[in-house]
Amino acid sequence: MDHDTLPIVNKDDFLNAYEGRTKPPPATILIYAICTHVSTILPFDDPFFVNVGVKRDELFHTLLEHTTFLIRKEYLTPRLATIQALILLCAYPACDKSFYRNWLRAGMAVRMAQELGLHRTLEKLALTDEMFEARKRLWYCTYITDRWCCATMGRPLAISDADCDIELPHVNGGVNGTKDYSLFINFIKLSGILGEVLRRIYSPKAKSQGYNNTSIYHTVQSIYLMLNDWNQQLPDHQRITSKEAKSIYKNKIITNKVREAGPLSICYHVVIVLLYRTFLVSNKADVLPALFEEASERCTEAAKSVVDIARLLSPTEIVRFGWNFAGYSVFQSSLIHVYNCTSSQPEVAKTAREYVKICIEECIKPMNEEMNMVPQAMPLIRTLMNLIGAEKKEPERPKSPVVTPTHQYHAGPASSSYAFAPPPLQPSPMTAWQSLFASAATPFFENETDWQTTIIL
Repeated sequence: MDHDTLPIVNKDDFLNAYEGRTKPPPATILIYAICTHVSTILPFDDPFFVNVGVKRDELFHTLLEHTTFLIRKEYLTPRLATIQALILLCAYPACDKSFYRNWLRAGMAVRMAQELGLHRTLEKLALTDEMFEARKRLWYCTYITDRWCCATMGRPLAISDADCDIELPHVNGGVNGTKDYSLFINFIKLSGILGEVLRRIYSPKAKSQGYNNTSIYHTVQSIYLMLNDWNQQLPDHQRITSKEAKSIYKNKIITNKVREAGPLSICYHVVIVLLYRTFLVSNKADVLPALFEEASERCTEAAKSVVDIARLLSPTEIVRFGWNFAGYSVFQSSLIHVYNCTSSQPEVAKTAREYVKICIEECIKPMNEEMNMVPQAMPLIRTLMNLIGAEKKEPERPKSPVVTPTHQYHAGPASSSYAFAPPPLQPSPMTAWQSLFASAATPFFENETDWQTTIIL
């Protein structure tokens, strides 16, 4: 299967080397990483697993063990194949205490790529045009992984745009290329805007300057215009609106446009959610009135659009695009709807409850049943709904609700999609949501030796 989101390997070149038509053969670490990745994006009942009589998860864990052993063996030697393997491993969500390993692996990939000069325009290298294009694609796969991995985990970005002067990949893969990389290039641009959101809205420095000033307002408006411009420049077959999605759902006709544009549009809308979400749950006195009002409207509409589009897609289509991208977007949008269930406006609360139900029954539940993707998501959403009394006929707020976290840390801009255990909810509803939507994680490890275990596991 072609992987339009992260095209780290040229299929023809790889297969020629793998089948012995060219030399040298592919690196063992890359072969293991590809097999590990594929075993996570196929459903449980895929004919491959059935025919060979092996359970998908058992195969995945066996392959992962071999792959991580090879990474541990080679992690001090920068190689293109190791970078490719690390990116593929980071694409799978880990939902336990050691989920930070994805962030560490992404950092390893970034440093190796920089060591090999993938982030720079090195014209004096004796490389063909195809080789240059392959290097650019690999760098931007690393770039995308850094942006979204840091968003999901609430960690600092590893790549500064100011340190890079490499051009975007060619849309058709080079002078003689025939493959269409337009979806990949547009996703790179969106990931760049996501990086601006994380740097200028969620960073500790931005937070320390406060949100009750015109500077932050103009920053938000500037990024929102960037997102609008990005969306407007998309070709029609890569853009889908909420209105279109509702019409398609009503007529039950799923087209190729939905499959291509759907996941990309979902990611676009969740960047809007992240842009405004922190103002939505801030104390009103700490935010400019205009920004506070915008946050509620923009977050709600964007979260609705995510669900309207996601319900059209099969679990396989969402996961193949990338759980850390499209799947994460669905979960984050569901949290906005859960939050809106507490609204004092009956219509808003009613609509929010309907969207939460759609999220669970038509988006998250199918992914769990078919692919076992982050099974903690659904219980967390149901727990939150129960705590705020949203599933009862007469909504009521518990006097002292508590959710016991499995690990002691605060969720980042999206890290709750991995841990699925928010910090304890305190009696103050606003404090609870501020904690759930925190802007940065707490210290990484309780003792300084734990990082070695995390990397090699």
